[in-house]
Amino acid sequence: MSESHVQQVLIDREAASGYSGEFVKLIDRVAELESKFCSHNTYEEAVAADKTVDVTEVFCQDNLKAFRLLVHAEIEYYLEEMAKNVCGEALKEWVYDRKSSNIIISLVASHYSGSKELESAVADYKPLSKTQLQKNNGDVVVTVTELAHQYYRRTVDDNNGIKERNIKNLFYPLGIVEEDLELGWLAVVDEFGSMRGLVAHKGNKVQSPINPMDEKLQVINVLDGVHVLEDALNKKVSRISGVR
Repeated sequence: MSESHVQQVLIDREAASGYSGEFVKLIDRVAELESKFCSHNTYEEAVAADKTVDVTEVFCQDNLKAFRLLVHAEIEYYLEEMAKNVCGEALKEWVYDRKSSNIIISLVASHYSGSKELESAVADYKPLSKTQLQKNNGDVVVTVTELAHQYYRRTVDDNNGIKERNIKNLFYPLGIVEEDLELGWLAVVDEFGSMRGLVAHKGNKVQSPINPMDEKLQVINVLDGVHVLEDALNKKVSRISGVR
């Protein structure tokens, strides 16, 4: 019997979908938190001992709140690091080897798009200054690419959450579109982010008790979508290196 329901479900799916080493580490971390705050063994033993038990009372509600907050934090960090690494690799290939990619094209295009939905986009275009151009020996293409990257990195560094708007700000400038994501996943992360907000900002005023199995199912659904997103990004990175 596994201490972690989340880990058990996701690892059972690994053979069919394949996980990166970093994603497995994320699952392991979530499993560690589950074992600490809401062990699946404890849950199953409680239900087996009393079929009528109120499942919201199997664990202390503060433990379930801690599980929600810490899992959210781990996923948020994972997404931010994924975005930084993918963008950084694409920029390095472009600056040093002049290997362009859809990631760099999307980064620059989104920056100068004027889109009000993307925080890394500029509303008004300002001509490059003499100082900016001198930095790269007058190379306009490199200069505008570096500027787009700077704005994007600032957006990533300032990110706070994993709701739909956060996902779009982190990954749409890298060429990800909604069709790359698991169907309905943006609604899933929106709900999970809102649930986290209820605990983080309202504390004991949260009235609805947390059902541990519902909570774990929500986490599984979020992580499923993270894997699909990561896979889509990895395919874009592979194209940079010429891997097919």
